[in-house]
Amino acid sequence: MTSPGSPATPGQASWTNSELESMAARVLGRVPVTEFGVIISGADGRFVAGTPTAASILGLTVEQLLGRTIVDQRWSAITADGDPVAGDELPANTTLRTGRPQSGVLLGVQRGSDAAGEHTWLRVDTHMLPHDEPRPPGAVLSCFSVIDGPRAAELRLAQSERTFRMITERSHEVVGIHGLDGTWLWASPAAGRVFGRPPAELLGTNVFELVHDDDVDLADATLAALLDGSDPVTVTVRMWRADGAMLWAEVIGQLIRDRRGRPHQLQSSFREVTARIEAEQARDAAVEVFHTVMASSPIGMALRDVDGRVRRINSALQAMLGVTDDDLIGTTLLDRVHADDRLVVEAAITAGGDGSAYEARLLRADGSSVWVDATSVVLHSFDGSPSAVLEQLHDVTTRKIAEADLFRRAISDPLTGLLNRTRFTELLGAALDDARAGGPEVTVLFCDVDRFKSVNDTRGHAVGDEYLRAVATALTLIAGPGDIVARYGGDEFAILTRTDGPDVAEMTRRIQSADTGASGPLTISVGVASSRDAAPEDLVRDADRAMYLAKQTRDTAV
Repeated sequence: MTSPGSPATPGQASWTNSELESMAARVLGRVPVTEFGVIISGADGRFVAGTPTAASILGLTVEQLLGRTIVDQRWSAITADGDPVAGDELPANTTLRTGRPQSGVLLGVQRGSDAAGEHTWLRVDTHMLPHDEPRPPGAVLSCFSVIDGPRAAELRLAQSERTFRMITERSHEVVGIHGLDGTWLWASPAAGRVFGRPPAELLGTNVFELVHDDDVDLADATLAALLDGSDPVTVTVRMWRADGAMLWAEVIGQLIRDRRGRPHQLQSSFREVTARIEAEQARDAAVEVFHTVMASSPIGMALRDVDGRVRRINSALQAMLGVTDDDLIGTTLLDRVHADDRLVVEAAITAGGDGSAYEARLLRADGSSVWVDATSVVLHSFDGSPSAVLEQLHDVTTRKIAEADLFRRAISDPLTGLLNRTRFTELLGAALDDARAGGPEVTVLFCDVDRFKSVNDTRGHAVGDEYLRAVATALTLIAGPGDIVARYGGDEFAILTRTDGPDVAEMTRRIQSADTGASGPLTISVGVASSRDAAPEDLVRDADRAMYLAKQTRDTAV
């Protein structure tokens, strides 16, 4: 109760709190109960004045109260029978609409600070503001107080029962009350949907009659644990429907004790989880198959996080890389990629999207490398987001060695080991392309072994082959590190260089005086041709002609 002289809160109409309370007593024709709240709402329904007690009852301050309406979202109201009250049916709005007072109306108000399902019960009186009170015209005075004592307890109990009934009737879970041995004493309507048995059919039977035989021992142990303790117990068991179908149910049991704390009854809830359990079983089966395949596969496999960290590897990958789990788990496979192949692998992973494929060398524990053909598959979680990546790695070292050998054979001369004519022509073409683009001029030195036929004729092809290998060695030693030496055919050799004139001249002189290891008069004639834009065959032809002229000159001089 406010003091008579308490000033009105700034912002509300200029009544003092004592004036508001006196006005309520005059309008009602009686003095309200000791603690009562007074509110005045204007013709638009908004609160223009209110006492601190009124604001406190509604869970607000006076400042928060002013400007709001009785249909504010901060609170909702029900009747004593539990029916929701629409905004236009609230006492103040009824009085404003009809002009008639509302007296002794019982309302349960759920304020923002109240727990779910709880209400503060009020007795409300509303009247139009007397005509001799011109501030403001058409206003409604509401006077209300909190109901307490036995009546309040009765109202709260009735509403609690209504709330419980509403929840149990609408819930998809079966709620049950049982004796301590599991006998059904009460069941919610959901029993018909879940078990195919209406509640009346369950009463007097035992809940264990619905439990699958293989889960009865588990249910017995759960009941024993429930009776020995005080906390709720949860168990998942198989149960039978009336039509003989089996379902999985998650059961939560709780012990109800009497006033002396002794076990009295059991309260339970049954939620069907068949779909979840079957999904989990399917997932577990798939995981088991995955782990079995991974463990027994002859292909190297690694399960890694999306960020690349390895979670698990199989024995095939351990053997392939000569590592243990501890060596790889927590690291990334990229850490094992040969330095020369890292860019290729990184590009493949970046462009791979939901998977990638690449061939690269991985480093073994002993420092050697193994070629792998790697493919990855992104695994997704239930919501579609990436959860892990499965890497599958085939050891293709044998194939890569065979391919390298085939390539070497395709581009090299089997007798001398030098590049062959085909490969030399390809590289010469690439060098000329570079020269046309602004690179250095290209020079070809065409070499021919003088009087080689006489060696074959007089000493045999085996000795001739030895001479050709000796010439190949000599030319390789004379050529610069960036030069290309090839056996062009028979006793003809070619050198591709980008050296300028003086160096080419020195190279020519050294070739002509080279020690080929021959005991006879075995010399080499050299022809030189240079160009930036010639065709490869034209440049070789020009060098060949220059060699022929050099040979003629040399023979004439001799």
